[in-house]
Amino acid sequence: MNKRSDVPLMDKHHEGLKVLPKIFQKAGYDVVFTDPPYAGYSWIPDVSVLTNDGITSEILEARYTKLWLKEKRPNQKVSGKVDLLSFSFFRMFPVAVRELFYNNGNYLGSDSINVDTHFLNGFSVLEYLSKLFNYDSDKGGLMIIYNSCTHEPVFQPNGKYTVEGAIEEADIRKDYKLPFDDENTLCHFYTNLAALKCIGKWLDALRENGVYDNTKIIIAADHGRKGLNIPLFGDQSFRAGFHPLLLMKDFDSSAGIQTDDEFMTNADVPSLAVSHLPEDLRKNPFTGENITMDGKKKGADIVVHHDYWQKDMVPNKTMYTYSDEDLVHVHTDIFDDKNWSRLH
Repeated sequence: MNKRSDVPLMDKHHEGLKVLPKIFQKAGYDVVFTDPPYAGYSWIPDVSVLTNDGITSEILEARYTKLWLKEKRPNQKVSGKVDLLSFSFFRMFPVAVRELFYNNGNYLGSDSINVDTHFLNGFSVLEYLSKLFNYDSDKGGLMIIYNSCTHEPVFQPNGKYTVEGAIEEADIRKDYKLPFDDENTLCHFYTNLAALKCIGKWLDALRENGVYDNTKIIIAADHGRKGLNIPLFGDQSFRAGFHPLLLMKDFDSSAGIQTDDEFMTNADVPSLAVSHLPEDLRKNPFTGENITMDGKKKGADIVVHHDYWQKDMVPNKTMYTYSDEDLVHVHTDIFDDKNWSRLH
């Protein structure tokens, strides 16, 4: 993002949103991009950034919340059901003060609310995911879905960790002893588990409609979560913040879930997505550069102070600002302490 220092960061961000849609449109695919993150540098995305360039885009966040409540919790009393203004302020605040403002979903208000609608704004989309697809089209399609439900982990102070009744703690613990028991980590664990269960139902729908084999699926997170009790990182729990989820199923893949220890980054997603296309199409349409994974051959440099990007989200800036002391280098096995180092 700091290359081409004469181009505003916002323009480069918008180019990044459009790279895969433009490539796949050129390859003859129908393209839909939902909830394009920070389009227009706005927490509520400005989809015109894409639609004005011929790319279909729409907002799904919060669209199905009322339907979910009607079908799943018809007698549930909810105050401030889908308060997009409060949600927007919440996303704008620094992480350190979000919990105080959030107040278990009440946003400094009373305690009358008892359904976390801001989790549901994303979760309900995943619950109805199988209804969002056309299973009988003769034309190839690319659908990019941004979903934020795991950004809003559900915490229930009574100690019973459920996700709106979808997942009971006992269902997990009877077969598997979790390697952590602190509330914060459990809260994140069950929220992510709920999201993945929805993904599993959608995969079943793909199979039932006969399109699972001819669908490439990539699930990627933008970041992990530091401060959680993740045994893999020992006392260096901050590293968990740079360990995002990356899952992929290729065309005609019938293998079960496998763990691949190859060094990967979420920046590899474009290369994974276009790998089946003709080589001449595997180019960034804005820079002309080949889309490859070569940039990580010697590892990756990480800016560890992630709040800088928020300070730089202004239309006229052309580069992110950080100091050399903020950089950490990691390569190969990320769970080996020797492979992490400060650059300066």
